[in-house]
Amino acid sequence: MEHFIVTERCSTVRMLAREALRGRWKFGIAATLVYNAVIFIPGMILSTIFPQASIISSVYSILITGPLLLGYSIFILCLFRNQNPDISQIFYGLERFGKAIGLYWLIILFVFLWTLVAIPIMIIAVGIPFFWPVALAALIPAMIAAMRYSQAFFILADNPDIGVLESIRRSKMLMAGNKMKYFLLGLSFIGWFALAMVPFFILGFIYGIAGVYDPFAYGTIDYLFFTLVLIVTASLIEIYVYVSFAAFYDLISGNLRPGVVQTTAEVISQDQVTAQEQTVEQVQVAELEQTPEPEQVIEPEQTPEQEQASEQEETTNRE
Repeated sequence: MEHFIVTERCSTVRMLAREALRGRWKFGIAATLVYNAVIFIPGMILSTIFPQASIISSVYSILITGPLLLGYSIFILCLFRNQNPDISQIFYGLERFGKAIGLYWLIILFVFLWTLVAIPIMIIAVGIPFFWPVALAALIPAMIAAMRYSQAFFILADNPDIGVLESIRRSKMLMAGNKMKYFLLGLSFIGWFALAMVPFFILGFIYGIAGVYDPFAYGTIDYLFFTLVLIVTASLIEIYVYVSFAAFYDLISGNLRPGVVQTTAEVISQDQVTAQEQTVEQVQVAELEQTPEPEQVIEPEQTPEQEQASEQEETTNRE
């Protein structure tokens, strides 16, 4: 599988996302709200109704997150590529339930194994003045691993017939040389997420002034309300982030033509490539048909005297 190194600026990638979302922001936000609502709200309701049985909400999250993430990846790619996106695509991942769950938890397992590298460093660093910077530095291998596997769901969405390990392998290959650009792209959205958190913290401040009990207490009605506010505000930015990641994926996989990214996104599929090749062949055939054939030179008929002279010349040559 061929891959490309992204040289475009992060602002260019975000511009491609905004172009894809032009006139469809409300549609994208609505789909993201559905995605987040299906993932989080049932588990929160179960925890609120059965606070002593949080295992139920945990099992729900384990079973549903992977398939919905795959379906959301399908939706995001269709939205960015302008290929008839539909909110129902969010649930398409349920058709590949086993692969989606396997991919999701295998990625979590691999990233977790890389975090084990940080544990000895954190134990040694306990008590030193700069513990937190050292602890964050120790987590760098896990962060790199997470970026290495970040394209796996997009790859599985594009290639439903491949396996889980093959999706991870292709993601590792695509991200070779692109991890820093991906990190900077994600980092460029920090300000947007901070802005999205403002209503959440304003509500928390109001609750504190009013002397209301802890609104962040897990399993309470207020916790459910605060989480809903967070889902709504985060969804406003999440669609922008994910469409930008879809643009990044199409750049590194070669689906997005590098020569036109400065002006507009031109995503091509295999069918389009085949159609273009057929068009080129047709043009070449037409050019050949229009090329005039070389004119045949018709020699004038010889007179009897000329024929006799030619025969004598040939006889002389033989002698």
